[in-house]
Amino acid sequence: FVSWIVHSVSISIRQSILWMDKAIDIWRDLKSRYSQGDLLRISDLQHEASSIKQGDISVTNFFTKLCIIWDELENFRPNLICSCSPQCSCKALGTEQQDQIMQFLRGLNDQYNQVKSHILMMDPLPPISKVFSYIVQQERQFISNDGILSTLNLESKGLINAVSSNTSSCKFCGKIGHTEIVRLPNGQEVFATHLGLVKFSETLFLSDVLHIPSFTFNLMSISKLVSSLNCILTFSSNKCLMQDMDDDWYS
Repeated sequence: FVSWIVHSVSISIRQSILWMDKAIDIWRDLKSRYSQGDLLRISDLQHEASSIKQGDISVTNFFTKLCIIWDELENFRPNLICSCSPQCSCKALGTEQQDQIMQFLRGLNDQYNQVKSHILMMDPLPPISKVFSYIVQQERQFISNDGILSTLNLESKGLINAVSSNTSSCKFCGKIGHTEIVRLPNGQEVFATHLGLVKFSETLFLSDVLHIPSFTFNLMSISKLVSSLNCILTFSSNKCLMQDMDDDWYS
């Protein structure tokens, strides 16, 4: 252990510990000399984590930079070991997770304000890994839509009366400045950014349709369709026949 410590420090420090022959003595000497500097380094790391910004790098690279800072903080100041029994009630670990979530969200570019607002409204807050997943998903949506959701031509998609700004009221809950999360059958969660009307013809339209930018294909619920249009659908191998139940001939 003496050899390992000696060869792990800089040459200038090495000269001052060569005369020691016990690892414990070397360790205590180094600790007494440099432990006071840990507080300054912790302060620097905390400031760096709180002030770092995404800028022109990807979400993944930005999150990686933060993880490096958090890991170094962990080395200087390890997490407290919870002694609560039988179930944790001190919330110490939860507080650290909240700090990391806030640092991550605060450093993101303004284009993520909508999803950030939605995440901060969750109670309890999801773990940092889940928050990262939400943001990466939003980043992919931006990329797939040429990076600017606000320039989407909603009329070409058949959507009208859509919510399109952070100051608009959410059509789902009436609150301001966020989108709605849709949970898929496989457990994955995606963001719906708009709610509106899809018009197929002058007489055929669907209301309360969600616009989910990450979807490549349009999905339709048959039960919702027949319920809202009051119709009957008949499927064959290559056709779908729609019959209006309000027509006189049907009754």
